[in-house]
Amino acid sequence: MKKYILKVAIIALVFVFVVAAILSIKYITEISEELNETSSENKDNLLPEYHVMIIANELNYSSRKAFINGVNEACKDYNVVVEINEYKRERVEEQIKNIAIAVASKVDAIIVQVTEQDLFEDEINKAIDAGIPVITIFEDSARSKRLSFIGVNSYELGKRAAQLASKAVDNKGEMAIIFDGLEEKSFDTSKNLIEGGVREGLFITPQLTIKKTDISTTGILGAGDIAKEIIREHRGVNVIFCTSINTTKGVAQAIVDLNMVGKIKIIGYGDDQDILKYIDVNVIDVSIVSDTKSIGYESIESAIKYIKEGSISDFKDTGIYVIDETNISSYIEKLIEEGGDF
Repeated sequence: MKKYILKVAIIALVFVFVVAAILSIKYITEISEELNETSSENKDNLLPEYHVMIIANELNYSSRKAFINGVNEACKDYNVVVEINEYKRERVEEQIKNIAIAVASKVDAIIVQVTEQDLFEDEINKAIDAGIPVITIFEDSARSKRLSFIGVNSYELGKRAAQLASKAVDNKGEMAIIFDGLEEKSFDTSKNLIEGGVREGLFITPQLTIKKTDISTTGILGAGDIAKEIIREHRGVNVIFCTSINTTKGVAQAIVDLNMVGKIKIIGYGDDQDILKYIDVNVIDVSIVSDTKSIGYESIESAIKYIKEGSISDFKDTGIYVIDETNISSYIEKLIEEGGDF
């Protein structure tokens, strides 16, 4: 009987792995097809002059279509062929291995979304030492030799969140901040900068204070549990700032579960479909969104500029959007026009 159960378990596991592999291949193929349009549609129908590799993870979490549109536009403008390798966030070793593959392939530039600073630092440095420019996007590796970071200024993000929180609660009350441990491994930089920005932003509104900060290490469910605990233990908290898509979705669901919609304000992050729907029904008050199309375009542009001129700025702030009930309809229309899903 035990042998039979073991055999069934092994068969089930094999089936799961096969299905997962098929879905992964399908997903990567879809992205490759979108990006391969660039190779055949550069502006003068010339053979690509530059080969750039992008190593990223779960781009659908950051307006994937807008990012790819930005990459495609830059590739046409600068006669670039781009190869993208996208992984689940937890598959860090494969992402790092891909940097080594890019170096061995002698690509002209590497654009990488850093998942964990400490683990990526050495491989990024090896690429730079080999003469290949490396640019980081979305998340940085500031201690590495990378040439530039294209994305959002974390300190300014915190300041903006503080302003939005103050407005949502008429400048008084208590605020909680929930960080995402799955997305913000570099706590010495990202977390501290965001929190520092929030504190500066609240300096002019002394009646609104930070009561609690916490880190969710188990994604959406973890963020929801943390939110419920904060609400139970800190009755004065009337606004929660979520620093990622996962924490935003988890907190929003918790607020719905506790029947606290409108009583606890949510300052969210990202333009995931669920987040946009939560804004539309006033569960989430506002959400801060990075300009992913600009990140896509400017990462390619910066790489080519470095190759041609030998220098680029250390950091390019692509800015943020704020989505709320006043512009949610127009924002969704804009996403649809750009080929996004909703």
